[in-house]
Amino acid sequence: MGRQVKAKNPFYQFTASDTNKRDLNLKCRQGLKNAELDKIVLFCYNKVKYQTVKYLEIAMEREKVRMYVNRYCKLRDIQFAAYEMYARKYGLTAKELFVLDIIWFSEDGCLQSEICERLSASKQTVSAIIKKFWIQDYISLTESKDDRRNKVVRLTDSGIRYVKEIIPPAAEAEVDAMCRLSDSDIAELLRITAKFSDYMKNSFEKIKEV
Repeated sequence: MGRQVKAKNPFYQFTASDTNKRDLNLKCRQGLKNAELDKIVLFCYNKVKYQTVKYLEIAMEREKVRMYVNRYCKLRDIQFAAYEMYARKYGLTAKELFVLDIIWFSEDGCLQSEICERLSASKQTVSAIIKKFWIQDYISLTESKDDRRNKVVRLTDSGIRYVKEIIPPAAEAEVDAMCRLSDSDIAELLRITAKFSDYMKNSFEKIKEV
């Protein structure tokens, strides 16, 4: 029988005769290949584990932010509901209330296109609202000097009397609410709202159309 031979590979031990050195070398190389494979598998496992942990951390962070978004939306809904409930007292929708608000604070009148831009509303929506108030003789329409296709919207005398009972009290209610905040709170509210509004606009613009 041949003597015991210990391979140099630390991962494997085996017996071979002096006359079988070729097999010994082959087994040593195979042992090294297996060790390298083990290292690769371990590396891949650690990498996947790290990526999984990072993914879970990101997912958990997004869920936390999603909770804040839901809370913010509820607060925003309270504001919109206040306008909606106030408008209903006068047989109006919130959108119609906002149109009257814009016209009331435009001393020289305003263009229909400006109302569309302010409210991010379609031309058809604004035209329907304008037509309703025009039929009721609350507003007058005149051609714009710069663009005859665009109409300048102004309140008539009866429109002023009508809107005076609606818009100024609502505007004062808004002022009363903000007066309850400190100057620093108001500045912070405007800063954060402007920043968030810009982020919202950019995020929605990035959504691909279906």
